[in-house]
Amino acid sequence: MTGGVSNSKRFVDKVKEYAGWVAPFIVYGGDFEMEALASGAIRYLTGAEAPKEYTGVPVWSGFSFEP
Repeated sequence: MTGGVSNSKRFVDKVKEYAGWVAPFIVYGGDFEMEALASGAIRYLTGAEAPKEYTGVPVWSGFSFEP
């Protein structure tokens, strides 16, 4: 999560509570969107992270959200 909204601890905590189980949750506080994007690009270019392909299929397919 990046941008001004990441400055709100209350908002970040709610998002983590609701969706934190799906994947690791990283907060880049403040206005560091470009730095976050560059960091991802560097991880890819150095081979530290494999590229991800957008398939259009929701990543949450197969999960039940029923309480």
